[in-house]
Amino acid sequence: MKTVQTFEASLVKLGELRYSNSGTEYMFLTLARNYNEKQGDDWVSTGEVFINATAFGAVARSLAHSNIPLGTTLLVTGTLQGRKREAYTDKQGVEHPARFEEGLLIDAVGVSLSRNQAVSTLSLIH
Repeated sequence: MKTVQTFEASLVKLGELRYSNSGTEYMFLTLARNYNEKQGDDWVSTGEVFINATAFGAVARSLAHSNIPLGTTLLVTGTLQGRKREAYTDKQGVEHPARFEEGLLIDAVGVSLSRNQAVSTLSLIH
């Protein structure tokens, strides 16, 4: 049984539509979620979390044909999946230790109207 999560986050990066060896369409995207807390009369940022997400099939196709601008706040539903990333050295010679990462497998995406944003998101796909 999978645990489905729904949250609100801003679109930071939208990748290109790609195809797996079996022909399945997929797309990577990055979302950001800001966390704030009330301190006195002010709201203060307590941090930001970036979420690497993957959409497959019809959702990936729809995102590829959308005109959602970066920074748009989205409602995203999907399954969080963790994986261990092995230590590696990047092209600049910087060593990165092994770590645990969480990613989101997207089931559905919608534009959040909580920030008074209106976006024409999709071209019809047949």
